[in-house]
Amino acid sequence: MKIFQEVIERTKNDQSLNYLALELDGHGSPDEWIFRLVRRGDSADGFLVISNSKNRRRWHVVGSFGFCVKPEESKYFFALSTQVQQASPTETIRGAKASPDAGAENTLELMRGWIHDCVQNHDACIPPKVQLPSRVLDLGAFDDHGKARLLETHGQESSPCVALSYCWGSDATAHVRTTHSTISEHLDSIDVDKLPQTYKDAIKITRHLGLRYLWIDSLCICQDDPEDWAREAASMQRVYAGAYVTIAADKAARCTDGFLTRREREYIPTKLKITPSSDTDSKSLEISAYTFNVPADKTFWSSSWLGLDGEPLTSRAWATQERLLPQRIVHFAADAIFFECNCHFISEGGVEVSGRWNSVYPGVEKGFTEMARVSRVGATHKLWYLIMDDYTGRALTVKTDRFPAISGLAALIKHKLNNIKDIDKSNTPQATEYVAGLWSDALIEGLGWSGFDMRGYDREDKVLPDTRPLPKEGGYIAPTWSPASFDGRSANGMRDHGWVDVATVLNFNVTLKNKQNPFGEVVDGSITLRAPMIKVQLSNIPDEREATIGSNRRNMRFCTPRGPPHGTVSLFGGIYGQSAETRDWVKNNDIFVLILSEGKYVKRREGNMRYHGLLIMPVPKERRMKVEGEEFRRVGTIFLDAEDLGIDEEIVHDIDRFKEVVII
Repeated sequence: MKIFQEVIERTKNDQSLNYLALELDGHGSPDEWIFRLVRRGDSADGFLVISNSKNRRRWHVVGSFGFCVKPEESKYFFALSTQVQQASPTETIRGAKASPDAGAENTLELMRGWIHDCVQNHDACIPPKVQLPSRVLDLGAFDDHGKARLLETHGQESSPCVALSYCWGSDATAHVRTTHSTISEHLDSIDVDKLPQTYKDAIKITRHLGLRYLWIDSLCICQDDPEDWAREAASMQRVYAGAYVTIAADKAARCTDGFLTRREREYIPTKLKITPSSDTDSKSLEISAYTFNVPADKTFWSSSWLGLDGEPLTSRAWATQERLLPQRIVHFAADAIFFECNCHFISEGGVEVSGRWNSVYPGVEKGFTEMARVSRVGATHKLWYLIMDDYTGRALTVKTDRFPAISGLAALIKHKLNNIKDIDKSNTPQATEYVAGLWSDALIEGLGWSGFDMRGYDREDKVLPDTRPLPKEGGYIAPTWSPASFDGRSANGMRDHGWVDVATVLNFNVTLKNKQNPFGEVVDGSITLRAPMIKVQLSNIPDEREATIGSNRRNMRFCTPRGPPHGTVSLFGGIYGQSAETRDWVKNNDIFVLILSEGKYVKRREGNMRYHGLLIMPVPKERRMKVEGEEFRRVGTIFLDAEDLGIDEEIVHDIDRFKEVVII
C-alpha cells in the first residue's frame, strides 16, 4: 500500500485524477471507506482503486494508475534490437515512460519499433502498391538537412512515402503554400527552417524512419489552381491508403503548434515483481518501473481510448478520411503517442486493443464498430452511413469542401459496391453511381437521413429552410435532399429496421463543378420520385411535454387532414421548431409529406405499419432550376403510424394516386 499512498498524496490535487464518484440513486460517499485494488479494464498494466458506496451495494472508482518502464526497456522497443542476446524481464511491460519531448531518441525508437513490428508481422497492413502522389516533398535531395524540395513525380513507381494529417489553423499568414507564384521556387528548394513547426516535426519523423518522401497537402497541391486542387482532392484515397505510414498531428490546433512537445506527466519510481514466463518453475523477478496516474474514465474499456476525443484533429472534417484510409498511423496526442494499424491500436502507456477503430478494409478483425469486415452491398451502405454520421459532426473551415473532404472515402466505397456486384451477379447488375453523398442503388434508403446538432443552432440569425441556398445562389453546397446540405451532424439508421421502399426513383441528376473530381463540389442536383404525397398542417393541440422543452426544440407536430388532430412529431432540419417565428413560417407555407418507406412498428402497437416520409415544400418559381414544372425542397423528416394517416393510409399502396415530385 506504500506506493498507493504515495500516488494518492501526489495526485490528490490533480484535476486529471478524474474521480468517478457515482451519485446514482442516492448512493453517496460512505461513512467508512473501504478501498480495493482491481485490474484495469482496458488491458493495460496497472490497477484501479475502488471504494464502497454509502450502502455498500455500489462501488465507485477513486483513481486509476498505470505501470511503465523506460522506453528502451519496453516490449516494442526491442522489436528493433538485433543485439539483445536474451529477452529482458522488463519486456513484459508494454507501457513506456513518456518524455515531455515526443521527439526524444528513445521515444522515436519506440515508435519505429511499433512500425517495424507491423511491417514484419502484419499481412493485413501492407499498403497497396501505387505510384507516388503527383508531388512529394523530397527530403533527400540535398546533403544539407536544412533544405528540401518539391518533386513532381510524373508517375514514378511506388517508393515508401509518409503522409501528414494535421490542422491548418485559421491564421493564413502562418501557412506556407505552393501556388502559381511559388511552385518554381519550391521545385528548386525549400528552406526547412521557414516552414511551420508541424511541418518541421513531420520532416524529423520521416527522416528518423529513414524515408525520403513526405506528402503535405499545402505544399504538394497548387492551392490557387482549381483544376489541380480538384484533381489532387480526388486522389486522396491513393495518397493516404498508399502511404507507408501516416503521421497524425492530433494535438496541434494550428500548423504552427508542432506536435513533439507535450504535457509533462509525473512518474513515481516503484518496484514490481513479475514472472517472465508462464512456466510453473519460473521464478518471480523484481524490476524497476514507474507508476503514473491515468484518467479513470478511460480505463474501464479499451475502446474508450480509440476515439482520441478532445484532440483538435478529431474535430476536423478532412481528418475523417485521413484516419480511415491509411494502413498505419502514428498519432501524436496531447499526452501520449499511439500507433494504429489494421491489426491493433497501441498506446505509449501500455494499452493494446486488437482490431481497429472504424476499419474500412475487408478481412480486418472486427473492432469496436460496425465499420469492420464489410463484404456485402447492404453492409457497405451501412458503413457509409456510419462514416457520414461521424464526418458530418465535424467542422469545416471552407463550407464548400463538404464533398471534396470525403471524396477519397467516397471513391473507396464506390469501388467496394461495384466490386461486390461483380462477384455476386445475382445482385443489382447496374454499376452504382455516387449521387451527392448518396448511392444510386439505395437512393430511397439514403434519403432517409435526419439532421441533428446543427452548428450555430443557438445563433441569433435563425435559419429557416427557405433561406438556405438553392442552385445558382451564393453559398450553394448541395441539393436539399443530400446530407451535405445540412450544416451539422446527420444520421441514417434506416437499414437497421427493415424498411421497405414505397417510393420509386424515376430520375436523378447532379452537375459537378469540376469533372476532375467525380466526388467533389456540385453546382446543382435534382431527384424525381414517384410516391404518396399528403399535405400536412401544424397541430395546434397543446402537448404538456412541450411546456418543459423550451422554444428552441426543433420538433413540431404535424397532422394529416384525416388523422388525429394531435399529430406526430417531425424533425425539421435544425431550424427552431418551437419558436414563434418558425411556427408562423410553417403556417404561411404549404408543407407536404412524401412517403418513402414502410415497416412494421413493433415497439408499442404490435403489427401496425409505420411510415417514413420527407417533409417538403414548393420552391417559388423564381428560384427553381427549371422554369417549367413544379419543384420542391426537403425541409425535414417525419415518422407516421397508420393512425396518423387515418384513411389516407389507403393511398400508400394505390400507385395510381402517387405523385411525381422533383426535389432540388
